[in-house]
Amino acid sequence: MDKSSNILLNEFIAEHKLTQAKEFDHMLVGLDKQQIVFMRYKTGAQMDLSCAQKVVDYTAELGNKKPLVNIIELAPGCGIKKEASVFSKSEEANLYTLADAIIVKNNVQRILGNVYMNFGNTTRPTKLFTSTPEAKNWLQQFQ
Repeated sequence: MDKSSNILLNEFIAEHKLTQAKEFDHMLVGLDKQQIVFMRYKTGAQMDLSCAQKVVDYTAELGNKKPLVNIIELAPGCGIKKEASVFSKSEEANLYTLADAIIVKNNVQRILGNVYMNFGNTTRPTKLFTSTPEAKNWLQQFQ
């Protein structure tokens, strides 16, 4: 991990007060004290199948193989490759997921989030939000 990566991970940990966190090729993933998994795409990242599978494995580890709720933060220019999208919606990928809240910061991200949710059904409740507090409030019903 280079110095800029280390700074990015440390900022992510501090912002969400994470107890555990790890960096992957396309995403940062961590867990807070309320047992919420935070996932943040890296700017310009195009999530591929290999990274998606590693994130699912790490999420299982964070929750000791028990399902948790997720907050997924999109970043400028991020996306998901078709194979990763299909996998991410599968039952296999969601064994450790109760619900997903996706944070969008602009209209382009909102459109991409809606395409993701509407192109093939998601296996768990999934909803778009513009802020983390709104997302946490909605996710409480699933914890």
